[in-house]
Amino acid sequence: MTMEKQNTSVMHLAQCSHHDLVWSKHFYRAETAFANTELHEAIHFAKEGYPLKWTNEAAIFLYEFLRKHGEQYEDLKKEIVEGNIDLGATYTSPYTSFVTNEILARQVIYGKKWLEDIFPGLEARVFYNTDVPSLNLQIPQLFKKAGLDYIFMSRSWQFPNIKQNAYSTWESPDGTAINTLFMRHYGDLYFKHFKDEDFISYIENEWLENKDNVKDPLLVFGMDCLLPLNLDKQVATWHKYAQEKGYPEIEYSTMIDGLDRAFDNVKALDNTFKGEWPNSWVYENSSADYQTFKNQRDAEKMLVTAEGLFTWRAVLEGHFKDYDVTRFEKAWRLVMKACHGYAPKEGIDEYRAWYKEAYDRALALQTEGLTWLAKQIKTEGSGQPIMVYNSLSYQRSEYVTVDCTIQSDNIMVHDEDGQLIPSSTTADGKVIFLAKDIQGFGYQTYYLTEGVGDMSQMKEVTLDRYENDYYTIELANGGLKSVYDKETETPLFDTEKFLIGELLIFNYEGHGAGEHINIWQPDPEVINRTKDIHSVWSIKEASDVRVVFEMTTDLSFGTFILDVVLYKDEKKIDFDVQLKNNQAPEKYQVRLAFPINGTDFFRRNSKTDVLYEVPFGQVHVRKDDVLPQFSQYNRNLGLGLQTNTNHIYNNAIRPREVQNYISTLVDHGDKKIKTIISSYNVPWDYQDATTLPRRTPVLQPVLFSNSKPCHWLCSHWRSLGDLSYHFSLFSEEATDQVGTYKKAVGSNTPLHVVNIPNNGEGQLAQHKSFMDITGDSIYITAVKKAEAEDKVVIRYHEGFGQSLDNNLTFNFDVDKAYRASTDERIMEEMPIANNTLTHKVHHHEINTLMIDVKDMAKTYSTPKHLMVTEKKLNNQITLTWQNKDEAKAYIIKHSQDNINWTVIGKCSTKTYKTVVKDGHHFFKVAAVYDDGTSFDSVEVETNVDHIIRQIHTEGTDYEFICCHQYLVTDVGITTYTENGLHDTIGHFMHSYLTKDNPEEDVFVSFEFDRVYDLDELYIWNFQEKVTKDKPNGANPGFKEVRIYHSLDGKHYTQLAHDSQSKNGVYTFAKATEVAINKDRMPASNLQGTNEPVNLDGIKAKFIKFVVSHEAGVGNYGIFEEREEDKGGDRNVFGLAQVLFTYKK
Repeated sequence: MTMEKQNTSVMHLAQCSHHDLVWSKHFYRAETAFANTELHEAIHFAKEGYPLKWTNEAAIFLYEFLRKHGEQYEDLKKEIVEGNIDLGATYTSPYTSFVTNEILARQVIYGKKWLEDIFPGLEARVFYNTDVPSLNLQIPQLFKKAGLDYIFMSRSWQFPNIKQNAYSTWESPDGTAINTLFMRHYGDLYFKHFKDEDFISYIENEWLENKDNVKDPLLVFGMDCLLPLNLDKQVATWHKYAQEKGYPEIEYSTMIDGLDRAFDNVKALDNTFKGEWPNSWVYENSSADYQTFKNQRDAEKMLVTAEGLFTWRAVLEGHFKDYDVTRFEKAWRLVMKACHGYAPKEGIDEYRAWYKEAYDRALALQTEGLTWLAKQIKTEGSGQPIMVYNSLSYQRSEYVTVDCTIQSDNIMVHDEDGQLIPSSTTADGKVIFLAKDIQGFGYQTYYLTEGVGDMSQMKEVTLDRYENDYYTIELANGGLKSVYDKETETPLFDTEKFLIGELLIFNYEGHGAGEHINIWQPDPEVINRTKDIHSVWSIKEASDVRVVFEMTTDLSFGTFILDVVLYKDEKKIDFDVQLKNNQAPEKYQVRLAFPINGTDFFRRNSKTDVLYEVPFGQVHVRKDDVLPQFSQYNRNLGLGLQTNTNHIYNNAIRPREVQNYISTLVDHGDKKIKTIISSYNVPWDYQDATTLPRRTPVLQPVLFSNSKPCHWLCSHWRSLGDLSYHFSLFSEEATDQVGTYKKAVGSNTPLHVVNIPNNGEGQLAQHKSFMDITGDSIYITAVKKAEAEDKVVIRYHEGFGQSLDNNLTFNFDVDKAYRASTDERIMEEMPIANNTLTHKVHHHEINTLMIDVKDMAKTYSTPKHLMVTEKKLNNQITLTWQNKDEAKAYIIKHSQDNINWTVIGKCSTKTYKTVVKDGHHFFKVAAVYDDGTSFDSVEVETNVDHIIRQIHTEGTDYEFICCHQYLVTDVGITTYTENGLHDTIGHFMHSYLTKDNPEEDVFVSFEFDRVYDLDELYIWNFQEKVTKDKPNGANPGFKEVRIYHSLDGKHYTQLAHDSQSKNGVYTFAKATEVAINKDRMPASNLQGTNEPVNLDGIKAKFIKFVVSHEAGVGNYGIFEEREEDKGGDRNVFGLAQVLFTYKK
């Protein structure tokens, strides 16, 4: 062999399955596609001895899998330990700047940490940002500090001049970098494997592009819901070609092994990325469903608050017995559930219900924590005592409102020293006052009493102009004409084109997500605006505390109400928006305008800066953006862009995902002015979206956008009914001080006001702080119990690019302090003296600390990883669980609805057997310890019935994807039972199709997990989707079918039931004859009777269907899913679903 044909390199081929959790109609479609198809197939391949290497991206699927298929745990663990199956390190694959700080951090708690706990020996070291065209700028640091080594990303076509597969790093602002494989599209190689020449060409190009730089390149073979495939044929074809060319051979690999080998031998990185990759799918998870994702953000904030409160309780009581880890875990998993690709055609109500449940769970935990703390306070004054608690880490002064139980029109507020606090009554009857200097993680006590005399009122308030010590405002029809900052002597807004707080209504044709590079912008011709609609201003409140102006505007689709609130002793203006009875039609997008008085934002070296908060940091538009937004590359691609020539700046990625605030910094020459607007609203635009746009920033929250999400089958999502939004405006002369940004954060996390029971049982002082922190630029994002230890976890970050010395002073006794990983592994001990931890914090740094509290008692553990390990024919099941502590007893609980629970048994070992009736069952276990404490596990669920669920399939496949395994899953069907209704839609995740124009008889076979006495076979035949052109759909389903059965898979006997078949041929019913409303189909079964096939108790482990390839004999017609197939001669057909039952 010549030297050029000897190649010591190896190309590693990794199969990787990608999931948008609800992209294809329904969360359960993705979850069950994984549990019942991909993972089942991966285990089957490995057990059969095939050298399969297969990777899945997210832990959520393993979590759901083990809750429902625990009997496969040992098989799965074996393949993971042996390196045949690899798992991603995060719980889901979220939009990383849409979700909040702690949702990102908990990705590795409920991902990497959980996985490595239940699969000892596994190292989860890859974050799969496979599909999402965005990345938060702090992800490399946050995840590197969790022990992750790699990010896998795709959609690199948004970047010019990048390789097909780029071996790169992504760097956080602090300098932490993580190796990143950046691929053009995760499905590129998959789509090339159907034809040998395409497969060879792709791999050859990959080798030639990398051979001088990467010794052992990685080939990623990925696809949505990818079933493990046997690629031996394609690999052998490559090896033959490679031997002739002197190219390297291919070896199968998991993603982690392939990434290790590739990056270990990279001579020079292709790219180094640093900064924020803004999300071009921003509409997907935000304005199309505002209330749902407000519930998510509210739930996260309440969970963080509740964790802190239960931690303070543990510190005071000396134990974590009341810190219910399971309740927190369930709430966090619900908060994190959406992932990306939030576009179900169905199931959207379930998602909304999950986030509402997350909200309710978080609210309950927070309320319990606040109520407990209030009860501990020893009150000394008279009147109704209230506690004002600050759940953030820094001192704050804010106005608070409280419901008063005293029946009087004259309520006075006093502090704990008896000093009178100015107060008033709001329009809705609450008492409002300024709670001053509430320490971080602390509280103060106030008292409400009946007063004497009337509250003083503002004497001169008019409806055209108003001023207090901080601002002067002018009112106009449709909004505010001006806001003048008296301290800086600066008009904050330029209202030549837009009013302040003006409602703008656009037509929007875009999608939430898709294959576009840039975001679709609205039609620049505004449909309507409140400036052009008659509005009515009124004075809603006027007192010594605040004044509230209210503007009401009747719209064609509802009523717009804008409250503008100015305070006597706080420099801020609130803008409270309500849309009453909103019935806005499809394609309407509604925004609020804040037209900044700035300089030209689009010229080089602009003196105007736009910045906004993201998880664990800030992003300065353009300066911190990774994409070359203003390059010619991104200007006229025609992807995601309208073709209006007036809108010359559509190349920028906008709107942006905003956390708590968006801000401008404007250099006016003699001074720099900072204007900050706090917001819960996710998408904010910073640029005029109308015809002939202004060149100065126009900050605009997108209140709602009645557009389509990413899936083409989805209808327009409409935000209907009563909607409400809150924005707070702050301004000051710009300095290095960051306090006003923190006020904006506080606007979204108000002080908590709780009535104190006046029972004399409390022992705590009337004011207290549990922890103090120095360093204005430090944010603490979490105070919680460690997941697996009796330690306190504290996570913080430096948010503004300042390095500083930081002191954490604990107002309780601390034994030791440690620096820890994001996933709570101790890294090193840190010196602590007099309960104060002093250490250097570098700019943009994220740190996790763990604290040993002095004399903290040992808390026993919650049972983990409960599973059903065996289901016997006599309805006996076996429950097993893991537990690191030996409990005195375990109590077994049962439910059939996951709501009402009954104790069914008690044991002392970690296994329990019981007999149950047919049906759906939930179980959980409570561990009871010697000290009387008891902790519940997370529940597990299982079906007990006569349906066979562990089935391996094979078939004559449609080219796009091997669909046969979907015949025996929950995918596409309401419930996998005899009464399930199936979608009448041709989609690769829902049904089985043959290959195009088969030239010989078609087969599909089923292998059960064991021999069964078979009872009946139910069939849902294939129906093409119903369209306007074809209101009755089409019927390319199986028609005349021969059925065979076998015990060993080699020797088959044909089934022939005289009353159901003719000469051994069964005629399956046409799907459209039984479809309900043309989109729901019960089991179609046999022609004429719609009876299931009678299997008559035959013993079999294998069943095979064989049908003629001839159109009209083997099937009912031609399949025409794609536009280009219409009128053609494309013979492809299949089945939607089958279900086998057995005799007991």
